Amino acid sequence: MPLVEVERTGAPVLHALPPGVLEAATTGWTLAQYGPVDQVGLRDVAGLLALLSPTGTAYLVADLDDPGLWVVGWEPGSTVATVVVPTSDRLGYERGRVDLLTGAVTREPAGLGTLGDADAYVGLRDGGAELWWTTVADYPLELVAVTVGRPVGSLGVRVRSGEHRGAAMSPDGRRLALPTFSERYDALGGYLGDSTLLVDLHTGATSDLQLDQDAGECAVVTWTDARTVLASCSRHADVADPDSDAADLLATWW
Repeated sequence: MPLVEVERTGAPVLHALPPGVLEAATTGWTLAQYGPVDQVGLRDVAGLLALLSPTGTAYLVADLDDPGLWVVGWEPGSTVATVVVPTSDRLGYERGRVDLLTGAVTREPAGLGTLGDADAYVGLRDGGAELWWTTVADYPLELVAVTVGRPVGSLGVRVRSGEHRGAAMSPDGRRLALPTFSERYDALGGYLGDSTLLVDLHTGATSDLQLDQDAGECAVVTWTDARTVLASCSRHADVADPDSDAADLLATWW
């Protein structure tokens, strides 16, 4: 079947989505969200969703009506995606689902209540449970598992507001690399950057992720496999010029 181009302002070259392509998508296919944003990442114009093939072909899936909607989770082959949508007062977010065949959005809070921001979704734990950051009474954010549309329990992991941003889940859904904003120093008082915790998503147990201290200040970028993370590390390239930095990439494993 020949591809038919469709035009959308500001979007890459898009094609009409043939029947069955979405359902047949496998590993390597990506659901992408496009839309204009300002300098702080806020949108005042709704965007669109596109399905990207491993070869780079982009198909228009749906036009979005709400500029505050963010797609946070999708599994290849599924016809629905997990989203966060603004609450009615626009002061927070709620969990929801978007039907990729019709574009219809349904609010499904799943007992999570109001979410603090669009970064509340963590990902799918092995076994299929969704992980979310939720606000609790005695601490700003707590990691909670959700399955079959309802919370099934806390993992006992709590962080200060903002620390959840930058958390990265392993591809097998078993571990979370979590920045803590807890400063580390060497024996001479040299700054080593913020510490990073490894969280076991089944037990809630934590351990320090030992990045190469000689590499300087490091932050986890992503996981390359179930036991290896890729970190970006910056160090002062010139002692006489502390503003002159160099960046390294390194992997660490355990």
